[in-house]
Amino acid sequence: MKNTSKFQNVVIVTIVGWLVLFVFLPNLMIIGTSFLTPRRRQFCQNGLYAG
Repeated sequence: MKNTSKFQNVVIVTIVGWLVLFVFLPNLMIIGTSFLTPRRRQFCQNGLYAG
């Protein structure tokens, strides 16, 4: 059987969390912005986009 330590689990969760936060989430935001209408895209560029 595998002997997985708590440290290994913490390292894996940290790496996966870092990837989600700094790689996948920004890419999803860019893809989402590409589907917006031009007027909403202008709000995103100005930093005024509220949803």
